[in-house]
Amino acid sequence: MNNYFYYDCHSHHLNTNPKVMSIYVAPLNFLELSLNPFLPFCLGLHPWDRDKVNFEEWCTKHQKHFLDKNCWAIGEVGLDRIKNPDPKIPEEYLLYFFNQALNLKKPLVLHIVKAHDELQGFLNKHTEFQTMPLIIHAYQASIEITTKLKAYNVYFSLGARELKRPAKASYTDLLFDRMLLESDDGSITIQECYELAAKFFNKSLSEIENKVKENFTKLFF
Repeated sequence: MNNYFYYDCHSHHLNTNPKVMSIYVAPLNFLELSLNPFLPFCLGLHPWDRDKVNFEEWCTKHQKHFLDKNCWAIGEVGLDRIKNPDPKIPEEYLLYFFNQALNLKKPLVLHIVKAHDELQGFLNKHTEFQTMPLIIHAYQASIEITTKLKAYNVYFSLGARELKRPAKASYTDLLFDRMLLESDDGSITIQECYELAAKFFNKSLSEIENKVKENFTKLFF
């Protein structure tokens, strides 16, 4: 852990920087990550991709990868009300990945867009998932929703898009103790995200570095 300067919890880019600890988001047609046997990755079926595959076949094909020692998290999976306005929660889909993460004791990475209330309803219905570690990536929601979600074991991962938006101190104060940073699929590096985070949270760069490292360590080590 002491050899890294930056921690990137969610990246669609393969990391080549030895000073960055990055978790690679495996693509839809991922079969095996042979190019680097030491690369941490996360694996899930993105909500945008649910209708592109046969769900049962996809799960069967990728089950072994969830067991891989380099699979540090399950996901990203979730709900997106902009891409899929259907109000019905896909229970089978969510339950599969929540159970995988729970049974394997790995964090679950969530893609949630305009569906935070549905997520809370799902967690209230399935109480066995309320204490497992959840990471909502590219997090953006209201103070009210954030306050409700902090009742669970939810961490908020922020990328450049989120960090460039103006925010009230009351909102950033809520996020800070559960904050993670990510490069996601953008062109801005994780190093630049740290600098954006210092401005967003009105904290020193060292405070950002310490908090990200602390939270990353809790989740993955």
